[in-house]
Amino acid sequence: MVTATYRFRNRMTVRRTGRKLSLDHSEWVLFDEPPNKVSLSAGSEGESISEADTLIIGGREYSSFESAILAGRRWRQIMAVYFARVGFSVDLGDDREELCTPREVDRIDSRTQPGFTDETIIYWDRIGLYVLPIDPSAIFYYGQAYGQKWIMTGQAKRPLQAIARHNQNLWSDELKLAYELFHASLADANPETKFILAVTSIEALIPRQERIPEIVTVLNSLIDVVNRRRDEYGRETANSVKQLLHSDKSKSIRSIGLRLADRLSDTYDGLPPRAYFDHIYKIRSELAHGELRNIWRLSPDALNDQIRELNRFVLDILAAWTPEHSTPAPQIER
Repeated sequence: MVTATYRFRNRMTVRRTGRKLSLDHSEWVLFDEPPNKVSLSAGSEGESISEADTLIIGGREYSSFESAILAGRRWRQIMAVYFARVGFSVDLGDDREELCTPREVDRIDSRTQPGFTDETIIYWDRIGLYVLPIDPSAIFYYGQAYGQKWIMTGQAKRPLQAIARHNQNLWSDELKLAYELFHASLADANPETKFILAVTSIEALIPRQERIPEIVTVLNSLIDVVNRRRDEYGRETANSVKQLLHSDKSKSIRSIGLRLADRLSDTYDGLPPRAYFDHIYKIRSELAHGELRNIWRLSPDALNDQIRELNRFVLDILAAWTPEHSTPAPQIER
């Protein structure tokens, strides 16, 4: 029988956007099937999850460093999807293996903490994934949350279970970037950049080999030429040429976006997925490149009115991407 000796923990930042998590306990047990247990806790002692600016996702009883880091990466994905779905922006930091071993605090520093001795093991904490042995026990510099345990049951827990089932594989780099951009959009208070970042989350899914960077570079150079010679060409002609160049530059983005939209069956703002993608991509392009700030659909009020449906569409696109474009992970303990 293999002895389980490793655990993972990942401190994350909650970006406050005027909303509050309705979890008034210090710990939420997410998964508890022996030998493994995974929980979400407040980042500081005495805080509830709803009050905390940082949270910690932690899992225990893994038989090796490798199985613990795989489980940690998988639960990072689950948390990224869950918080995106409930409308909260979080920063999970990185999960690079070379940074997953915590660094011990110097003994001189440890003596400055009340109640600590020379035998106390203290690690520097960070936003990101750590993997370490369960024994000997250790303390992280920013502290850990202790308090009442709470197992969430019933309807409130079912969405998380569905997300866990849907995210069995490790994500591709494209999908990781897409969720990072989406969380940045959730945290942004400016309607224009919020909209642009949300749509750009879809663009992040475009495989690198289909982006044809050399062509994009040439088109960018031509756009610069048109900008410099605007007076010579005339404003109307220059704008028409720039529009055509931008159209060529984004043609591959649009075509792949439409292919992604074809995976969806719902309607969005009364439109089928392909038509809705064209609608939001046009707005995103106008916001990023255009000069049409005096029309209603680009006003802050109009953009704010569309954000909720846009977010639903983007999250459905990201969910549809997962099964075919993630890298299969080896069988791991949860």
